[in-house]
Amino acid sequence: MRRLLSLLFTAAALLGCTGLLDRPIDTENMVMVIVAARDLYPGVTITEDDLFAVEIPPQLLPNGVYLHPDHVVGRIPRQRILRNEFVRARRLADPETGVGLQAVVPDGMRALAIPGGGAVVSAGAYVDVWREGDGPCALLQAAFVLAVNGSVRREPVPTETLTVLVAPASVAPVLRAASTGGVRVAVRADDDVADKPELACSP
Repeated sequence: MRRLLSLLFTAAALLGCTGLLDRPIDTENMVMVIVAARDLYPGVTITEDDLFAVEIPPQLLPNGVYLHPDHVVGRIPRQRILRNEFVRARRLADPETGVGLQAVVPDGMRALAIPGGGAVVSAGAYVDVWREGDGPCALLQAAFVLAVNGSVRREPVPTETLTVLVAPASVAPVLRAASTGGVRVAVRADDDVADKPELACSP
């Protein structure tokens, strides 16, 4: 019951500003919607055990939510979906993109594996990738971490490898530095993602 009330309050908050809540709530023709039973992570295929169904009044039905588990099982989240959150179409990768990390890599970007150097990082973090040597500088700033040691689970662990999102032009410089063991990873705060020109490597 607590879970149902939480979902109803969420739906009400989403629709409250539209004036729909001024109308009587229809409790006779409830609609089944699909909800995350646990946190769902980008790149990890959704299973039946990851979902549950709940009935809500049709007046509180948000746009873009799924109404049947068959439409969700086997799909890949593009973004983290929190436990007890409605599963929405815009949070899932296009089925045509396949499964795994390739399903969550945005158009025009690349997923690049680099040495982690033992830094304690979790998937979903933002990192700077520094080139060592004379005049150390940041090859990448606020790069989004897709996976740590091959896992997309968001648990901070010492890293052997990181998979980060990069622009195609950054792939070669990072690989050159990594091939000599000359890169280090520095973790950023989630709200500190702006580039700092004074840290960047010269072209």
